[in-house]
Amino acid sequence: MVMALDQEKLDGLLTRLQSAGADEAGRIETEIWIEWSKSGSPALDLLLQRGRVAMAVGEFGLAVEHFTAIIDQDPT
Repeated sequence: MVMALDQEKLDGLLTRLQSAGADEAGRIETEIWIEWSKSGSPALDLLLQRGRVAMAVGEFGLAVEHFTAIIDQDPT
């Protein structure tokens, strides 16, 4: 999978996280997860999003299908 990670942005977020208060840390954590989730492929990003939503609502079988599709399309 080709990562679309912006390392400079991620480094800045991680630096900010070290000194953040609880409220700000939660927002920064969300931004970090967004950066980590970027694959460089809109289709794979959509499958990841759908898999996460399926997990959040307890549809674990559906989540596995979405995550398996990601691996099938790009096992790297």
